[in-house]
Amino acid sequence: MKYLYYPILLISLNVHTIGFSQSTQDLFTIPGLTFVIDVYDDTGQFSDGSLYYMGDTIYQDTTYHIYENKRRQSIPLYIDGYKVFYKSLVSDYQQLLFDFGIEIGDSMIIYQDYIYVLESKGIIQLEDGIDRIEMNFVSPEYPNWNTKIIEGIGYQKHGMFLYYNSQIILQCASTNDNQIFLNEDYSLDECDSRSCPGIETSFEVSGEKENINFIHHSYSFDSISLTFGDGVYFDDFLDSYSYQEEGCYKIELEVFNECGESSYHSDYYNYCTDPKWQKQSDISIRNIQFLDKDIGFGRSWDKVYKTVDGGSNWTQITLPQAEEEYMPNSIYFSDNQNGVIVTSSKEDNLRVIISSDGGNTWEGILEENYNLCDAVRTENGDIFAISARGIYRTKDNGINWTHLDIPYGWVHGDFQLTQDNVLILAQKKLGNYDFLSFLYISTNNGDTWKEIDMTFDEGISSVHFFNALNGYVGMKGDLYRTDDGGDTWENVLSLKEGGGIQEIDFESEEIGVLVANNIFYRTIDGGSTWQVEYCDNSEIIYSLFQVDNQYYSALKDGFYKRSPNPDFDCDAINSTTIQNKLAVEIAPNPTTDYFHIIGNGEGSYQVEIRDIKGAVLLSRNIFSDESIDIADLSMGLYLVSIQKDDLRQTFKLVKN
Repeated sequence: MKYLYYPILLISLNVHTIGFSQSTQDLFTIPGLTFVIDVYDDTGQFSDGSLYYMGDTIYQDTTYHIYENKRRQSIPLYIDGYKVFYKSLVSDYQQLLFDFGIEIGDSMIIYQDYIYVLESKGIIQLEDGIDRIEMNFVSPEYPNWNTKIIEGIGYQKHGMFLYYNSQIILQCASTNDNQIFLNEDYSLDECDSRSCPGIETSFEVSGEKENINFIHHSYSFDSISLTFGDGVYFDDFLDSYSYQEEGCYKIELEVFNECGESSYHSDYYNYCTDPKWQKQSDISIRNIQFLDKDIGFGRSWDKVYKTVDGGSNWTQITLPQAEEEYMPNSIYFSDNQNGVIVTSSKEDNLRVIISSDGGNTWEGILEENYNLCDAVRTENGDIFAISARGIYRTKDNGINWTHLDIPYGWVHGDFQLTQDNVLILAQKKLGNYDFLSFLYISTNNGDTWKEIDMTFDEGISSVHFFNALNGYVGMKGDLYRTDDGGDTWENVLSLKEGGGIQEIDFESEEIGVLVANNIFYRTIDGGSTWQVEYCDNSEIIYSLFQVDNQYYSALKDGFYKRSPNPDFDCDAINSTTIQNKLAVEIAPNPTTDYFHIIGNGEGSYQVEIRDIKGAVLLSRNIFSDESIDIADLSMGLYLVSIQKDDLRQTFKLVKN
């Protein structure tokens, strides 16, 4: 679960100035300034609210002091004398957080509109020995309520921000050189282990045949491990690489920091190999189901299609007219005649429609809004409609509906009807701290259900069972198999990338395919080993299906079928290209004092300069005819990222 934290506005009155040796700005911008903060929401869920000072940037002639949280979200501060503001970089919004120039007796509002009065003010030295302003506030309405605010720290117990409906604990504060504050209930080792900013890595690869270019985007790291998939590992970055043999190569980059944290990214590069999947049609569909090797059905955002030739040609199915425009959420056929579709309108009025003649005609059987997302139809005609809050069943084509007695979930993971009419349901339920994964199995048409606790992992997303005992479950980066109905599980595939296994489909207990992180994997030994099937993860994979030893997939750019290409020509393919590339250049490069952007676009660009370790040195908006001054940078290599809208390009800049 994600929570949004909102700083509470602090209002100060009767501002005046007093003189001390270090300014408010100096104390909030000490190099390496780190606040280790624990946040607990009203359910008790923990979040890491730590903040890290990353440096300054200039935007529209204003200097901003940039903090980042552990998720690398920027928090810009603007400091004017004794006043500290949160100030947006993209709008005129600003919020006064602290004013260390107010006098004793002045009042302010904190803690959700409670009035506090400044009772005393003085100088305090924390563990680093620096003089800081300390202000003590009391509540006139509640005499036992008091709070303390310290210059360069914020709230003594909480740090810089207060969050609604949350308990905030400032555990420690430190800089590159000194410990500033340590909570008496917290250890120095614990503080050190959380003193590293959020670590992150990714990369872009472009190339032709055996030669590739490599550009990384890595932040807040101390060491790396890089391989281009041929068994050779490097502990530093390379600009380019050449392969010795043709093949499908998995490029992997992992970066580490001194806190023991890491970030991982991988991608595949195809050097002259047949991808084994050939496009049959340009049609864009999101879900597919085939009854045999020829007859299949699919849906897009707003249409339903049928094919009778294995996907080479698709015909749109006409759905019944409605007062509101509606879209298909799911499609399922139990045979070549009987199908069921869940639809939704723009006003979220969902309904179920059925066909008994292969999709030629349809009739609505449910008008109520049950927040449905999926449905199946058994061979005996029973229909099960699924929502995140449960399952509804009808045995009489929608005249009567029964809400089946299983615990509510909050997120629908997956639903399957096996060939012997076993029902398998994956649901995520809201726990005290996160979404918890559960599996439900019914062998008696939904009358009773066996609940299986899957909370040993997280993010249940896909299922495929052969019967009530044998099957697979896809979790967040891991695939599990059971042979005893879920009493025990074996991890048969672990993917370091995480992100979840999107879809699983097996033709037999030995041969199966799955999709994870937009990559096809295939097994021919019952899941003991898995091989990459489609060596290209530049396309989004929507759906996967197999029947009669044929494999089909719906990708973002069209419909594909697994088959070798007899006309495959290495010279005719462009192996991998950078996605979302911005058509700009920088010049001069190398340079000594400045550079500018060469592009034909109008408006401004967002420019960010980082050193080779990922530290932000400059971040600002500029126009294409504006020079960027780098005279103060040391000689060396820098990464310059230029972004406009959703397009980005990264350059390596040499400063002489």
